[in-house]
Amino acid sequence: MAMIPKKLAIPDVAKSIVTSFDEIAQREGLLPIKVSDFYAAKVEEEMRVLRERELSGAEGPLYRCVLPSMDRFSERVSGEVGDFIGDHVNMPEELRDVLIWKYQDRVLFLPTDRCASNCQYCFRTAYLSDRYGAKPFTLEEKVAKLVEFLREHPVIEEVILSGGDPMVMAPAQLEMVLRALREDAGVKHIRIHSRTLVYSPFVYTPAACEMLAKYRVRLVHHVAHPYEICEVVKEHVARLSRAGVRQYNQFPLLRNVNDHVDVLRELIVALDEVGVRTISIFAPDVVNFSAPFRVSLRRQFALMDELAWSSPAWVHAVRYALDNPHGKVRQQDFVRWEEDVNEKGGRVPFAIFKREGREIRYPDFPDELDIPGKRDVMLWRDYRGR
Repeated sequence: MAMIPKKLAIPDVAKSIVTSFDEIAQREGLLPIKVSDFYAAKVEEEMRVLRERELSGAEGPLYRCVLPSMDRFSERVSGEVGDFIGDHVNMPEELRDVLIWKYQDRVLFLPTDRCASNCQYCFRTAYLSDRYGAKPFTLEEKVAKLVEFLREHPVIEEVILSGGDPMVMAPAQLEMVLRALREDAGVKHIRIHSRTLVYSPFVYTPAACEMLAKYRVRLVHHVAHPYEICEVVKEHVARLSRAGVRQYNQFPLLRNVNDHVDVLRELIVALDEVGVRTISIFAPDVVNFSAPFRVSLRRQFALMDELAWSSPAWVHAVRYALDNPHGKVRQQDFVRWEEDVNEKGGRVPFAIFKREGREIRYPDFPDELDIPGKRDVMLWRDYRGR
């Protein structure tokens, strides 16, 4: 059931969409709507400004991050699946729902299935919704299994904590995990991926910052839009920096959220100004109900080229990648375009990438459905009336 703060007064038409989404989410295994009070205030401001500028029919980028629009469930394309990148396939049988081992030297550990808010574009929604509320193992059991596995596989040098969002865990639980990785398993590198900085920055108390620094954690934020960076967020970034926590950012390229070079540039610059280095931009995975956020590969390539041509190196020196069951590929790995025909006779576009001698077929998003987001809506504080 939707968890929306009462103070977030969404329009009546949006209420009907939320009701419909609740029904579809339960049927299709999508995450329920969940919006933190902190983020809801930003969505409220966005809706107010768009109404004042007579853009009330448009859903702003922050709104689209956490609330469903009509195209969220009416737009489907070929190639969408529940687990596009092969999370389940890469879970060792004895560590099912605990660990994903896709790359030889690093693993993804899943200590929690909870988040501060649920992203509408979440690419792990099938896994998380399946596990939502279920606890196949206690955290202590998960950690014990993880430590045993790491000791048996010394080739693994890095553990990435994801989920869910590890920063919503109780501090004592998180420290138990970090201590086990450092002291019991002797892991060289620990990384935490989290979106709490924009959804609930208050989790970064002085004690939490000191704990992250103590265990030499690399903290990777998932800031997707420049308007998610407010003074409160900046204060908590500064607190983390003062504690000595290394901070990075990676984010997906999302249609109607940040699919304009001006938005991308503003986001990367705003983060750099507060000392957060953007390390990667990635394409949203081809998962069920992802179509409203996807961008055609031709336009993705063009946006990355435009960002490079129009920005200094410290802005565009980020990795752009597309994940798939065989590993990440880059624009430089592109080989050619291909097409299939589906059972209805429709065109199904594919891109062929080549990595380590292997050709990889990647489902493209149809050009005719890729209607670019409007700059004046995505950057509503910088309204130009055009």
